[in-house]
Amino acid sequence: MPSTSLSFTSLTLTSLTFNEFEIEQHQECAYDHLELYDGPDSQAPVLGRFCGSKKPDPVVASGSSLFLRFYSDASVQRRGFQAVHSTECGGRLKAEVQTKELYSHAQFGDNNYPSQARCDWVIVAEDGYGVELIFRTFEVEEEADCGYDYMEAFDGYDSTAPRLGRFCGSG
Repeated sequence: MPSTSLSFTSLTLTSLTFNEFEIEQHQECAYDHLELYDGPDSQAPVLGRFCGSKKPDPVVASGSSLFLRFYSDASVQRRGFQAVHSTECGGRLKAEVQTKELYSHAQFGDNNYPSQARCDWVIVAEDGYGVELIFRTFEVEEEADCGYDYMEAFDGYDSTAPRLGRFCGSG
């Protein structure tokens, strides 16, 4: 069965919105179908398996990678699908023992972060574990009391938790 695989890795959360969708219909999507995975490859958790002509709802990955695999057999062909990939800042992330990278914005390294942005990430660790943030690069507008652009860290789920610090400048 021929297949085509795509992997999107963004620097923030990845989302996919379908504009058109027409793949061979089957109750179990056993023939032509599209599979979406919540990660960089087909070993990641499956977000869904789709076929038919009903557009899937928008899909948001739990992190920065979304893997797509399209299967097509040799019998029935339809138009296929057209989707738009986008990135969103913020979200809920699961802390793991393995180091993961998190970026301020989707075009980090190529362009400055956008104005008027507010991105909230909640990083959750399993019971008995903590979260460690290590900044490899940090460059945010400098101001005496970090009153304009800043990164703030809290020891909890939102800004009502104890504040660990407010950071700006570079270093």
